[in-house]
Amino acid sequence: MVIDEPSGAVLGLHMVGPNASEIASIGLELIEKSLSLETVSSRPYAHLTATEILREIAEVALGEPIHVYIPKC
Repeated sequence: MVIDEPSGAVLGLHMVGPNASEIASIGLELIEKSLSLETVSSRPYAHLTATEILREIAEVALGEPIHVYIPKC
C-alpha cells in the first residue's frame, strides 16, 4: 500500500498473487476516493476473502494491528 504521508490517503497498491485481481478491484475504490488509513482500517470486509488484507495492512501502518504480531525492539 502506498500512502500519502501528510493526509494518510491511499495512493496505490502493489500486489502479486492468485487473488491480486480481487484485491485490485477493491483497492481501486480506496485510491479513487482517497480514503485514509483510518477509514480503510474500519471498513467491513467479508471474512475469508483476500480483500481482508487491505484492512490488515492499514492497521499495521497505523501501528494498531490485530492479527499481525510486530515485535517491539
